[in-house]
Amino acid sequence: MIKKLNTLVGGQLVAEVYAEANTTTLLVPNLGGNKNHGFTIEIVIKNAAASTSKMQLYVNGDTTAANYATATIYHTTSIVVARYAGADICNGCSASAAFHSTGDLGRAFNGNFRAGLHTTYNSPSTTISGLIDQHISVLGPVIAEITSIQITADVANAIAAGSYIRVWAKD
Repeated sequence: MIKKLNTLVGGQLVAEVYAEANTTTLLVPNLGGNKNHGFTIEIVIKNAAASTSKMQLYVNGDTTAANYATATIYHTTSIVVARYAGADICNGCSASAAFHSTGDLGRAFNGNFRAGLHTTYNSPSTTISGLIDQHISVLGPVIAEITSIQITADVANAIAAGSYIRVWAKD
């Protein structure tokens, strides 16, 4: 299966991290940079909390939300919304909802972190599934390389056991 995925994404799988129990943060450490080409990422998260939780994507241990900006276009069968926020990957992931994100991470021409993600969101409490296109970037200091990635929930233990992050180094 991994060999097929490597062929599909055009790189080598360098990290695969699973939540073994419900947790607040899912961390992918020791990425080693890949300065020139960046990474392809797959994120699958289910909200284990009994309440809505905001899921956020951080890089290199920088969890200062003010250092990130996210431009999002969200649409369902009945609405289209555009918004600008912090490091949100799933703003308001409702109880028992899940999302699946795929995309690219790397450094912009000026050295800032950037991510382009496509997210499918599904909430069992409604019949609406959303599609979200996002661009996340660091507003603060230039980064030399990406060394770690983490998803953090704003509600304790909201990231359900079995949630995961996979990372491929781009060729």
